[in-house]
Amino acid sequence: MARECCEIEINRCGEPIGKQDQYAAAFGGFNYIQFHQDDSVSVTPIVCKRETLKIIQDGTLVFYTGITRSASGILKHQQEAVASEKAKQKTLQKMVKLAEEMRAELQRNNASAFGEMLHANWELKRSLTSQV
Repeated sequence: MARECCEIEINRCGEPIGKQDQYAAAFGGFNYIQFHQDDSVSVTPIVCKRETLKIIQDGTLVFYTGITRSASGILKHQQEAVASEKAKQKTLQKMVKLAEEMRAELQRNNASAFGEMLHANWELKRSLTSQV
């Protein structure tokens, strides 16, 4: 189902978006999602204790800021920057490495690493384009 959603949104509608949301929605749960060079995708559940998930859930606050934006416009700008700058490509590699490290920490039931790593990823993401 996720593949079909990506086909419609990215290829048929021409939206320059990522695939993460479609795969997260289609699979649900707490997963490590890998996007491979050949366009294949691997989805692997992150196995950790229920208590670890509860600590993360209890320590997470989400706010609606009232600010809206066009994700496709931001992602198009990000894609252009990444395609033209080696430094931005290295940033994406750091983000992949950080995701691998986060999966390992969660599998070790180290919930305290979650917030810091999420923040580190956000800082990396913000460095890809000023529009983030």
